[in-house]
Amino acid sequence: MFAWIYDFSSAIVCKRKLTIN
Repeated sequence: MFAWIYDFSSAIVCKRKLTIN
């Protein structure tokens, strides 16, 4: 049920990492 929330959080983290790098 909360899988989409996990994916959404993961996407934000990935975007932040890409922005930092």
